[in-house]
Amino acid sequence: MGAVSAFNKHGVAMVSYDLIAEESHMSRQLVRHYFPNAQTLMLAVCDQLSRQITVALESQADHADPMMKLNALLDVFFGNDLDFPLQFLCIEPARNALISMAPGNEEVRERLAQGQEVLRRALQSHIVAAYPTLQKDTAYDISYVFITMIHGHWRTSTFLGKSQSHMWNVRDAMDRLIQSHVSNPAAQTTCPSTV
Repeated sequence: MGAVSAFNKHGVAMVSYDLIAEESHMSRQLVRHYFPNAQTLMLAVCDQLSRQITVALESQADHADPMMKLNALLDVFFGNDLDFPLQFLCIEPARNALISMAPGNEEVRERLAQGQEVLRRALQSHIVAAYPTLQKDTAYDISYVFITMIHGHWRTSTFLGKSQSHMWNVRDAMDRLIQSHVSNPAAQTTCPSTV
């Protein structure tokens, strides 16, 4: 979407319908036809960002082993899956622009939260499948920390550069977090969890 590209290149304050039209290879009139106001445009950008997360989640669906599926999902979102084109670092400026608008825009805030919740639930489900004796609340806590960690990781990588060693360090930290809960008897349940 041209709007995502325009936000990434110029920031939210400088984006105009002309820039979006240029990035979209469309006329300004056509952009205005589909997005008659800023609200419609912002919601479309939110939806585009959510679709990119969904595509990444679906890219890991072919792994049969729950542990492999969890690891593949973490690798994709931390930028360590070299076979998957990591687009999250490329869309981070657009997402940050939307986040800056969210406090004054309930619909944008809700759409961003919905996309984040889809990702959190997917990770929680993958954790429970990989570690069936882990308590559901513990899997929820890990997935929530993941959401916080991944957005910090994307921001750091966007603003400071895409260091492969940084990506692996953050991924390793997530593994250590999961393992600390898995090895804690208090985090285990006597019957397998379901999400």
